[in-house]
Amino acid sequence: MACKLKRLKHPPPHFSAASGASVTLGAGGSAAVLASVVYDGQAVHAPWTFTVKPGRTVLVVVVANQPGELTQIQEVCNGSHKVLEEFVFGDGDASVFVIQGVEA
Repeated sequence: MACKLKRLKHPPPHFSAASGASVTLGAGGSAAVLASVVYDGQAVHAPWTFTVKPGRTVLVVVVANQPGELTQIQEVCNGSHKVLEEFVFGDGDASVFVIQGVEA
């Protein structure tokens, strides 16, 4: 699947995507794994895929990794990975994004 999330220059929202688009998330880093994903108040489970809803919605991502390690939250697209956020991991880090679902 091609990448769906488009980064916006002046957040929020942080990203936009067509309403109804399917988005799959992943994690990058030495031992990084997705620990929890919540989209629009609903838990998302492995394989960490959700469907973009119209309007503004909130995406919360919690990643587990070794403290001090470079960590990425990624969108999985056709076998490649697009970095959505990159940071040095600390205990209990959660990333919050606002996504604007746009009617195609």
